[in-house]
Amino acid sequence: MKKNIKRDVLAEMWSKIENKETVVLVGARQTGKSYLLNEIFKRLKKKKKNVSLISLEDKKYLELLNEDPKKLLEIISLSSNLRTYCLIDEIQYLDDPTNFIKYFYDVYKGRIKLVVTGSSSFYIDRKFKDSLVGRKYIFRLNTLSFTEFVNYRSGGRLVEKVRDFGMLRNLFCGKIRDYKNKIVLTEAEELRQYFAEYSLFGGYPRVVLSETVDEKVNVLKDIADSYLKKDIFESDIRNENAFYNLIRLLASEIGNLVNINSISDVLGLSRMTVEKYLYVLQKSFHINLISPFTTNIRRELIKMKKVFFSDIGLRNYLVDSFEPLLTRDDKGGLFENMVYIQVRNRLANVTRFWRYKDNEVDFILKNPILIGSNLRKNVGIEVKFNEKNKKESKYKRFKEKYPEIDLFFVSYDGRLPVWLI
Repeated sequence: MKKNIKRDVLAEMWSKIENKETVVLVGARQTGKSYLLNEIFKRLKKKKKNVSLISLEDKKYLELLNEDPKKLLEIISLSSNLRTYCLIDEIQYLDDPTNFIKYFYDVYKGRIKLVVTGSSSFYIDRKFKDSLVGRKYIFRLNTLSFTEFVNYRSGGRLVEKVRDFGMLRNLFCGKIRDYKNKIVLTEAEELRQYFAEYSLFGGYPRVVLSETVDEKVNVLKDIADSYLKKDIFESDIRNENAFYNLIRLLASEIGNLVNINSISDVLGLSRMTVEKYLYVLQKSFHINLISPFTTNIRRELIKMKKVFFSDIGLRNYLVDSFEPLLTRDDKGGLFENMVYIQVRNRLANVTRFWRYKDNEVDFILKNPILIGSNLRKNVGIEVKFNEKNKKESKYKRFKEKYPEIDLFFVSYDGRLPVWLI
């Protein structure tokens, strides 16, 4: 990954570098975790800190640390009076990463600072146990957000306008600022072009760095064919074809409800197998299942969820379609998935949807930072590719039931354009 692709999570991780807690970076394969670990290594070296970098894909180190966590002291140089920083890539390969982290946190009490990365199986194998509560900071690395994508593609020219405009934050104040007074036409057109590219090929770093369409598609093919296989293998899934059939089926159903019984019938799999595959895909950071908005916890747990992909480029590869957004047959679902990705990157896991008979609000967003009495607790977002197609009567039931929730419409190019969320 080139240096000029800047990842926002790096600053968050760096802010915890002097704390004694272990910093854990998780995310899908090929999102750039190793790159960020190397960036932290270079920063610490520049500050003349005592730092070591280890990859547990090196069997020599893996066997040594599995034999005894204390063997780490044979690998790193422990200073008698200064903190030692130990950066470990792919820590999920350890037999017991929890015990490893806990040992060095409890015994060395900050003298050894651990910064580690873990891919999907870190959670799938349930190796990261609750005994680490209070001993770690966890950060998630997604593929590039649209803001990060704009930062890279515009050479930094437009990113502050996108960030400073704060469209999503403004919704919690119950207002929409007119972007046309803040962003000139040429800038708006440039942002539309970036969004068009991002909506086809997504944000995997290698994809973003590839210059031609063929190169981008080949990278996505490599991720789907090679790195998905690693997730399958490390999750003890033996029916590779069935797993691929499921993820392709889900890719064709973005924005729709996941009916496990129906999927089970279509693919000829047991309900338990389908549930396991869905679990693996979520913990591999490939898909997201969002729950219905309700005040009844039991109903939330038993109701069907909606599916979205974490990276739209991988999704488009799985359905074998890289047609321009404006001419696609599936542009409605794809556009809704793009809005979901934008919201997820800003608000993490605070998204729901509302549905009653034929009436639906695509996203209910919970304000993660309720500061001041003038801020809304929740806001609703309805996704319409063309804002002119909205029918206010469809939302009457929602407004009657939840008068305290303001409803906004996100469109491709209306008052609240997707590229400024």
